[in-house]
Amino acid sequence: MIDTARLKKTLVNHKFRALLFPNESTYLKIKTKDQLFTIRLSKECIEIIDNWEGTSDVVLSGDSTVLNEILYGHMKLQDAKELNSIIVEGSFRHQLMMEAILWFNQKLPLTSQ
Repeated sequence: MIDTARLKKTLVNHKFRALLFPNESTYLKIKTKDQLFTIRLSKECIEIIDNWEGTSDVVLSGDSTVLNEILYGHMKLQDAKELNSIIVEGSFRHQLMMEAILWFNQKLPLTSQ
């Protein structure tokens, strides 16, 4: 299961947010066997939306363990894609942006509170 509260905290505190996050909202849909949610990312807003009905720029589908590894920067999106561990849908430009944002997510230490 993906901890969406923790994920939002890592994205809000992302150290490269000003450089990497888009000005306009970009939507990343995450699909696992047990979960479906969308992350809205922009320089001004980070929101996790359940049951998003709109169009997503990137869709990541697969096992929650692998997706957790990607979302917290422990595995590159491209590596998981090449290993056929996940399915990635979206334009190359959007996939590349998500790759950068998620890979740099690895450096943020979190404390349980």
